[in-house]
Amino acid sequence: MPKISVIVPVYNTEKYLPATLKFIAEQTFSDMEIIFVNDCSTDNSLALLQEYASNDKRVKILNNEKNSGAAISRNKGIEAAQGEYLLFLDADDLFEPTLVADVVARIELSGADIVIFNYDRTNSSKKINLKKCRKGTSKLYFSPDEIPKRIFNIGPPNAFSKCFKRSLIENNNIRFQNLKSCNDVYFTIIALALAEKISILDKVLIHYRTDAQNNITSKRGSYYENIIKAMEEVKNALVKAGKYEKYKKSFIRAFKNSIRYEYKFISKENIPLFIDYCKEKLGQDWSIYKTVTYPTLIQKILRLFE
Repeated sequence: MPKISVIVPVYNTEKYLPATLKFIAEQTFSDMEIIFVNDCSTDNSLALLQEYASNDKRVKILNNEKNSGAAISRNKGIEAAQGEYLLFLDADDLFEPTLVADVVARIELSGADIVIFNYDRTNSSKKINLKKCRKGTSKLYFSPDEIPKRIFNIGPPNAFSKCFKRSLIENNNIRFQNLKSCNDVYFTIIALALAEKISILDKVLIHYRTDAQNNITSKRGSYYENIIKAMEEVKNALVKAGKYEKYKKSFIRAFKNSIRYEYKFISKENIPLFIDYCKEKLGQDWSIYKTVTYPTLIQKILRLFE
C-alpha cells in the first residue's frame, strides 16, 4: 500500500503534461501512487500518460466514460485511492520537487488530519502573488475548536493546497460537489470542520498557473451562481453536523470573501443575472438592489445566512 495517493484530473492538457510528468520524476519521495483521471481528452493527453505509465508502475490511469468535469474525476480518484494520505493536484500547474516529501513529513510529524501549505500564482512569465495560509496557532497542530471564529479563514477554500488523511475523507464520506466552478469549496470547508487536528506548513510548494487554457479560473465568470450553491451545501452540512452555530462567524466571513472573489470574474452583462439568481434562489426581494455596488450586495446576501 502506498503512503500517499496523488490524484490528478486531466482534460486536454497536453501542453502542460510534460511538466507534470517531470514533477513525478523529480519528486524526492517515491512511496506514492499517481492516479490520473482522463476526462475524455480529445488531444494527445491520454497517449502521453500511457507512454509515461509504461515505464512507471506507480502511475494509474482511469478513464471517464463521458466528459464529467474535475469534481467527478477527483471523486473517481478517491474511490480508487489506496494511500494513507490524499493530495489533489491539477495537471496544468507547477510543483516543487519536495512537495510530496514535505507534506508527508509534516502530516506524520503532527498526526494531523489536514496539512495546509502555501502556493503562489504565476502567468508563466512571472509570479503574481503569494497565497499564504494564516497561522491557526503557534503550535505544530491545532483543532478547529481552538479557533472557531476563523477556522475557515486560514487560507483559500481550495483542495490543491492541502493534504488530507484518507480516513478523514472516507469516514465522513466527503466528496467534491459536482459544479463547474467552486467544486472544492464544500469539500475543503467540511473537511476542516470535521478534522481533529490541522497543521500549517509555511512553505510554497505549488505554482498555480492563472493563464492555463482549460483551468477553472479562466471560465468561472460564466458560473456565477456556483458559489451560492456551494455555500448553501456547506451550511446545510454544518447544521446537520451540529457545528453551524459554533463556526458561524467564520462561515459568514468565508462566504463574504468567496463572493468578493467570484464577483471579480463576472462580466458586466452577467451581473444582473447574478442578482436575479440571488433573488430567485435565496428568496429575497432583490429588485431595489440592482443598481447598488457589490459590497452592499454582499451584505444583503450574508444576512440570509445569519
